[in-house]
Amino acid sequence: MNNGIGSPLETWQDQLQQATDSIHQLAQQSRGDAWALLHLLRSLEAVHQEIRDSVFQEALPNNRQELYNFLREIEANGGWPYVGRMKLKLLLANLEAALNEENESQVVSSAEVQLNTSPESASS
Repeated sequence: MNNGIGSPLETWQDQLQQATDSIHQLAQQSRGDAWALLHLLRSLEAVHQEIRDSVFQEALPNNRQELYNFLREIEANGGWPYVGRMKLKLLLANLEAALNEENESQVVSSAEVQLNTSPESASS
């Protein structure tokens, strides 16, 4: 019989989904604001580290066989959670692309100015 109350796992999954949705919403609200997004990423990294170093480590199995089974289960179901950092090369590539785009824009603007001030346009 279902009395409208979900199982503890369903409640936990719902809470996790709400938190995830809130994080996505913050990211969307911060679109285009590199500083806000950086702060969000740093906060997520700090939460990840805090959980890993405290309650997660406390919850790990305390004997070799249980730990082995736990690690096998992790590998079979998606691997170890990891919060990666943006590679400096990728950041520099993005910067280079932006600079190239800016330079192309300036070249086009300079060419337009030269066309408008050429002797041919002055005699017209």
